[in-house]
Amino acid sequence: MIADSVFRFDAFELDLAKRELRCDGNAVPVEPQVFALLQLLVENRDRAVSKDEIIERVWGGRIVSDSALSSRIKSLRQALGDDGDAQKYLQTLRGFGFRFVGVIAEEAAASSAALSARIAQVMARPLIAVFPFDQAIAGEEEVYFAEGIADSLIAELSAWRWFPVLSRNTSFDPRLAGLPLPARAAELGVRYAVGGRITGLSDAARLTIELCDVETGVQLWSTVIERDRMALLALQGEIARDLVRRITPELDAAERRRILRQPPRDESA
Repeated sequence: MIADSVFRFDAFELDLAKRELRCDGNAVPVEPQVFALLQLLVENRDRAVSKDEIIERVWGGRIVSDSALSSRIKSLRQALGDDGDAQKYLQTLRGFGFRFVGVIAEEAAASSAALSARIAQVMARPLIAVFPFDQAIAGEEEVYFAEGIADSLIAELSAWRWFPVLSRNTSFDPRLAGLPLPARAAELGVRYAVGGRITGLSDAARLTIELCDVETGVQLWSTVIERDRMALLALQGEIARDLVRRITPELDAAERRRILRQPPRDESA
């Protein structure tokens, strides 16, 4: 039994044991050298195959003209419904050789499985949510700034990609507006919550940001930023990036502590 005797790509099957190329289950007639050429390229699809190697493997090292090789390549493209412009399956590397660039079905499935595993790994991590800030004695400018900062924090934390972050539509759900922050976070299954308040002063605004561990109720980190109103608006993006730089180490440390506190699954661990 030939290892990996059948290679499947799109509607095609390259059956090495039967020396057969099939499309939708029907045999596609190809000359022996054309079949050998396709086999060589498919089996070495992770790299480009030089013209010299093709001649050595397909023609046994006999001296053949470039036109003979070009003729076999053309026949192979026709059998696969490919052409020199589309190069869906056969990529021409001018001055060197050719490479098979079709996607083998098993490899596509493996890639999809790896992606699914990666997504599951990320989603197994605790959720973070940025909630609307309380707006105590705040004017229109402060309200605008508070919402902008929250949006920027969500974007920056999402770009960090270490923990999954709830979308703005979810964490800003108006149906949760009447609940205190811990209750809103618990309702959404969030482990870590970022919240705060914005307060308008005479010529300035004060922004308080807090990071909380929802399960334990512990405030992990907090800071207060007090700036001129116009400066707050102008530096909104910069402030959000600075906050994320300060929040992420706290999240990382909190998660490490949580993992260390968990009892081992095996008593012998």
